[in-house]
Amino acid sequence: MQKSFLLIFILLQCLPARDLERSRHKASQYKEYMDSYEGEFDPLKYTLVSYRNNRRANGKKEKLSNGDLRGRNGGILGNFLLEVSSEQVQGLDQSLANATGTGLSNTALQSSSDLNAHYKPSGIRIKLSKRVVAHGRYKQNLSLEMHKSDSKLLTPNKGTGLQMSNGNNVTSMTGAMDNVFWNLDWTLTKSVRQHSRYSFSLIGGIRVIDFAIKSNVVGTQRIPATQPNNLQRAESNYHLRNLGLGPFVGFITDTPITNKIRVSLKGLQYQIASKGEAKVRQFDQNASGKELVNTYTKEVKNTGFPMSEFSVDMNFFFDHSTRLNLGYSYTHLNLYNILGFSNIKFQDLSMHGPKASLNFHF
Repeated sequence: MQKSFLLIFILLQCLPARDLERSRHKASQYKEYMDSYEGEFDPLKYTLVSYRNNRRANGKKEKLSNGDLRGRNGGILGNFLLEVSSEQVQGLDQSLANATGTGLSNTALQSSSDLNAHYKPSGIRIKLSKRVVAHGRYKQNLSLEMHKSDSKLLTPNKGTGLQMSNGNNVTSMTGAMDNVFWNLDWTLTKSVRQHSRYSFSLIGGIRVIDFAIKSNVVGTQRIPATQPNNLQRAESNYHLRNLGLGPFVGFITDTPITNKIRVSLKGLQYQIASKGEAKVRQFDQNASGKELVNTYTKEVKNTGFPMSEFSVDMNFFFDHSTRLNLGYSYTHLNLYNILGFSNIKFQDLSMHGPKASLNFHF
């Protein structure tokens, strides 16, 4: 009997505590906290959630980083990004001269880069970006980007001479190309989904573009000085300048593969309204320096062209303020037809290569 009374007394003592716990669970925030709590922890953004003094929690699978990559602080302080990459340029390898004396037709010569004079430009890309404003799901960035490439003229080692694109026959050629592309972007990014397993954001903005392509080619002919009307030197100077402005849209998504590494994919599509101006000046001289030909050609196009950019990155997180990105970027311009440095007009131009960037949050 005494044992029964003792059991009833203990149950009565527990009822208020059970009622209190039930009433506390009615608060949604408290219930959410209780449901998700797995021990005392310190949330370290970009890294795993580290537990202290909880052997059971530490024995579980590591938790991956949160999808919010904006850094601790919002407002105008923002973050800085410095990005550098090496680039190969395709689309500027038109034939400037064909090898002669090989026994092959001009058509066959033009189809082989080993048998014609052409450029093979390569260079670097540098980008500096700063977040201006971040509020809620939105953030704004300003970025300045430069593509710089150049190339010496590559000439064939076969044949007895070269026939230039303007018809001149020369025995040797030299040349150089210099290209500079500038982009200024204002970008608005809206976070659509932030999750521990992935994130997805939409991108929109305005791009200002300015690029220039320069080429200088000199061909020489070994001829006796007693023939004053024959060609000895032929020079061609080319300059293309384009200014443009247009909107762009795109997306960026990423997912973690470890507690400190995320993989991201970014795609952008531009529509640039532009004005392009191409100029070519040609000089032909004889052995005494007399001008045989002096022509100047100019073409202006007020039009537009589409432009696409894609990049894949592996993002390495060290702490709240530092992030290292390694990846590959690709840019393609579907240019308008305009006067080129050879008899072939421009159409497609692409720049691509591996990149590395350092992102600072503070």
